Amino acid sequence: MLVSSGGTFLVEQEHVTLLHPDPAIYEDDEDEDEEDRYIGDAMTHGAVSPDNRWIAFVSQCSDHLLFNIKERVVHEIVPVSSYRS
Repeated sequence: MLVSSGGTFLVEQEHVTLLHPDPAIYEDDEDEDEEDRYIGDAMTHGAVSPDNRWIAFVSQCSDHLLFNIKERVVHEIVPVSSYRS
């Protein structure tokens, strides 16, 4: 796993997958050149479970996210309380 202000990535031997932010939200942005587009986020952090089955990650602009590596499914966990509206 690689966590940066540019996103959270699953790094595997053959390829790299962007986990967050969802790349689909940027596909319809025709007004910007791809080279000028910045996919950035603040306070991004993540962790891998000891058994390498789960990746937990979050940023300032997201709910808590839990990725099941084997099933390739992302689960959203909404905090009970948050400063976000």
